[in-house]
Amino acid sequence: MICEVKGFDSTCIVMPTLKPRDRAYEKAKQVLDYTGADAVMIGRAAQGRPWIFRETAHYLKTGEFLPEPEIAEVESILMEHLVNDFLDYA
Repeated sequence: MICEVKGFDSTCIVMPTLKPRDRAYEKAKQVLDYTGADAVMIGRAAQGRPWIFRETAHYLKTGEFLPEPEIAEVESILMEHLVNDFLDYA
């Protein structure tokens, strides 16, 4: 469907997936530039670093790295996720 909308043949679909590692957003830019894909999938890297989406968006937009999140922010995000998990599965 995407290929048809973009006017490409059915062989155009590429779903790049990033491996979980530090600074995966650098790889995202390389993959997008190389493949011409519209998006990349960020999988397990987001489980331990849910702020990776913010980092990736910023890097793709500016080419600059964001500073690492402060410990207090990491603690707050992880506690929020933990509480939500307990509420979802209670």
